[in-house]
Amino acid sequence: MFRRLPNQLPQDANYPSNLRKLGLFINESHQLKQSDHPEDAYRFAVTTNNRYNEVREEAVNICLREELANRLSKLGVKRLWLPSLTNERPKVDDGPTMPIFATELKELKKAKRVVVVVGKLTEDLGIWDWKSTRGEPGLEAGTVVGFVKDMMARSFPSVGEVDETEKETTAFIMPNPGQLLYSYKHNRAMTLDSWSALPRPSALHMAPLIDEKMNRIEGSEAAEKHLTHVFEKIVANEAFVSKDAEVFLLGLNDGADQLVKMLEENWTTYSTKLKVAGVAFINPLPLYMHTSPLALVNADFLSFLAQRGRTWSLSRHPLNTALANTTTADKLAELKAGNLVDLTALNEEIHLTPAVSCGAAVEPGDMMPTISSAVLDWFEDVAAGGVGYANEPLEISEEILEELRLENCGDQDDGVWSSEELTTSPE
Repeated sequence: MFRRLPNQLPQDANYPSNLRKLGLFINESHQLKQSDHPEDAYRFAVTTNNRYNEVREEAVNICLREELANRLSKLGVKRLWLPSLTNERPKVDDGPTMPIFATELKELKKAKRVVVVVGKLTEDLGIWDWKSTRGEPGLEAGTVVGFVKDMMARSFPSVGEVDETEKETTAFIMPNPGQLLYSYKHNRAMTLDSWSALPRPSALHMAPLIDEKMNRIEGSEAAEKHLTHVFEKIVANEAFVSKDAEVFLLGLNDGADQLVKMLEENWTTYSTKLKVAGVAFINPLPLYMHTSPLALVNADFLSFLAQRGRTWSLSRHPLNTALANTTTADKLAELKAGNLVDLTALNEEIHLTPAVSCGAAVEPGDMMPTISSAVLDWFEDVAAGGVGYANEPLEISEEILEELRLENCGDQDDGVWSSEELTTSPE
């Protein structure tokens, strides 16, 4: 029997974390381009070896993460490290650590409004979608940079008209439910994709094993624990956020699912500690698809979502087209009575908030660049309405109602989106 000695194994892929050395640059439109072909878009597949492509992509992502952090820093949004709750990056000897994004602490404490954004559970901090970030629409629209710029430009007074210099700045907080793995060797938190791209002894070795004790971060061992940790230690902590500040919450995709689950379980606490003004969900899973069903028993929480919640759903219809009103309390009670054990078995969608369209022909990963302004518009409407704000019933068109009727009858053309409309082109 023959075997190959370690020094005879093929070397693992290795790329520098430097855009210039990788033959790439960011143009004036904030898009990643190839240095030798400036008009051509970024390409994932530069070889036929997928491992080499994977490692090279991670090298690119490291550069873009730093560029993202630098741009946010210029806007007054810094990395805040957990569990130490400091802006200074902890040393390796301090143990596993991870960053979130937050407005500078002195400004955060003074803010009269705070927007908390929970992204996808599999994405890097501050990234809406890597495909959008590397290609079109680019680094700013494909990340929270564009969102924060828009948010800051909209800062407005609480009451009446005041001088421009007296307008109140809205603060920003973004938890990090995606980067839950920590590498001592590289002293950084990372997603599972980044972990898979870590250097290996050879091209034939498997990815490093994950030690559930050594490679996890205190208080952030899982997405739900991380989100609760951020709310308890920062969002609902008067040392960071004023008890008088209006808090707007935004959840994207499975981050929206985790957000609504955490809020439901802790609403009695957060509704007293926080002045939650509005909650927005972007393309959440229908409740019957949840692997961990919601109890839906807190009447105050459900009433709050009905009055001050909004959902943008994947749809072929133009942006903000009314799709559904909140499922009434009577209807919800009827559904629960028919299935007391597991709401996930319900083959009927429950709407906790009014739902509108995210915009025509939008791929799931491109939703935030398309609708972020619409979300901020709605936040402004809620803030302007003050304590008396309440959602008005949406006027659903006959076309939408007919599509829903066909969908409930099992028609294959559900009128929301088709496989052709959402076909993802190769990256």
